[in-house]
Amino acid sequence: MEWEKLPELYMRAKIVLNDHHKTMKQFGFINNRTFDLAALKVFQISDYVKGMEELKIVTYRNPEDLREKLDYFLQNENERERIASINNELCRDFTFTNITREIFNVVNKSFNNKGLGEITGNKKLLSER
Repeated sequence: MEWEKLPELYMRAKIVLNDHHKTMKQFGFINNRTFDLAALKVFQISDYVKGMEELKIVTYRNPEDLREKLDYFLQNENERERIASINNELCRDFTFTNITREIFNVVNKSFNNKGLGEITGNKKLLSER
């Protein structure tokens, strides 16, 4: 399926299962789909990856846990909508620009602490909010 059609497909679903690749999960990387779904205010249930709790994403740890959560949330539309709205609010600042800005800040702080100066980037882009 073309990626341009994914938002429409996601928004037609009551629940989107959002599993991570094994290596992403192993190293604690939250996939982009997590943020795409939150931006669309789509309710998701994800396999657990460290950090998901900060985003208030509903997670599961095993097949039985997933089954219980699917049963519950399929019966509770208002709760799905409430959580999807919370996810949307919490993920609003997770843009590539903001993430890049944070990476530059961390690297520059590390470089400055070691007397190595600083790296440069698009100053206008990195200073915008």
